[in-house]
Amino acid sequence: MTEPPKTPRNFWSAVIFSLPFWLAAFLILIILGGSVIYYVYYYIPTTTTEERLQANFIRAVVDGDTDKVKLYLKAGILAGSSDTATGRSALHLAAELNHLEIAQLLLENYANPDISDRQGTTPLMLAAEKNHAAMVELLLRAKADPEHRDGKGERALDYARRSGAQATHAILLKVSPPLKPQEIKPAEKKKTPATIWDAIHNLQEELLRELLAQKVAVNQRNTRGLTPLHLAVEYQFTAGIKMLLEAQADVNARTYRGRTALHFAAYYGNTQ
Repeated sequence: MTEPPKTPRNFWSAVIFSLPFWLAAFLILIILGGSVIYYVYYYIPTTTTEERLQANFIRAVVDGDTDKVKLYLKAGILAGSSDTATGRSALHLAAELNHLEIAQLLLENYANPDISDRQGTTPLMLAAEKNHAAMVELLLRAKADPEHRDGKGERALDYARRSGAQATHAILLKVSPPLKPQEIKPAEKKKTPATIWDAIHNLQEELLRELLAQKVAVNQRNTRGLTPLHLAVEYQFTAGIKMLLEAQADVNARTYRGRTALHFAAYYGNTQ
């Protein structure tokens, strides 16, 4: 009888030796697939319906669309919702853009008039800076605190003064006047003694003169990297500038960005 043809030995060898290769390939595919699923699940942000509604609500506030704002508030969106990109609330945006009717709606729906963003800025400060007089009055009627200070220690009055907003400055001056020297000068009447920054912030010549007589450091820096001379120039506090120069304040001192007091004078238009 004729013997059946034998299978070549190298054929079986190829099959046997290829098995580990295919197993390894399969394992690699499993690992890669698992990695993709893990990345998608943990690292790719997913937007919920509530987040989309909140984003649309913020957009309606920015656009000044009162009708849409009403609809979102009725749908249960909180009046204190914030823009996730900037950290500013709907009331911040309405105040800055002077959307008076929307601001009124937000306040009626229990938005906090003193809500702060990441820099400690309140809606009242933004309205004061933009010279939105009616908005400032609305926020004050809603019990916004004119004495609230931001991360730099500034009040709404300081924002109005710095930006040259005369209308809002006049309004705030009635409810948040510059502190009188006798109110902050004696250390026994204040837990924290008055500082050179207090004197400049409030344009207090007498207080500044007294502090300089006590030999306070005239070239100290605040959190912005400014010296008292920088701040006096920024606030256009002419009398304070003269006193600081007489006290040997360093005109060449530079901020963290390399700006001297002379740079500030040129920028703020102070030529005196």
